[in-house]
Amino acid sequence: MKDKSMENQVIYFAETDFKGNKVSFGIKAEDCLRPIVIIGGSDQDRSVLLENLNIDSVVACEFLKDLPAEAKNFIFNEVGTIIALRLSPEDAKLLEKIFTPGFSARDLENLNQGEMCLRLMIDDCLSQPFRARLDSRRVESRRARTLPTPRQSKEVPKRVLEEILK
Repeated sequence: MKDKSMENQVIYFAETDFKGNKVSFGIKAEDCLRPIVIIGGSDQDRSVLLENLNIDSVVACEFLKDLPAEAKNFIFNEVGTIIALRLSPEDAKLLEKIFTPGFSARDLENLNQGEMCLRLMIDDCLSQPFRARLDSRRVESRRARTLPTPRQSKEVPKRVLEEILK
């Protein structure tokens, strides 16, 4: 049974270009109950993204090689929402199949700070991959204070992830 308080609630965290206009978008709160994977990027980008999403079911890492094999298998086969910040060449090659059509490994490597490629799970359906940018208003409001590194915020520690996957 769905929680009625979450119906139609959207957590806005980024902007994308839609038909020439900047459009803020987010993830429905109920879709945030499923695992979300954030890979790559700087500590600051991951921190801002984690703060904006304000959820606990996030696995965030800098490199896929940091994750155990079971976790990688889970990401490629079970996770719907994947957010890729600037990736290493190795990770870009691995994730290219998730972000095609639309993005090559080179595109994933060459994202600027604050930019991301996303594939969202929306109402149990996968979206086409698309590019977005962290909402600049949210980023600017957070630059005035020091952000915690992702390891201090809501990342799931490797040992906890391994327990979940058992």
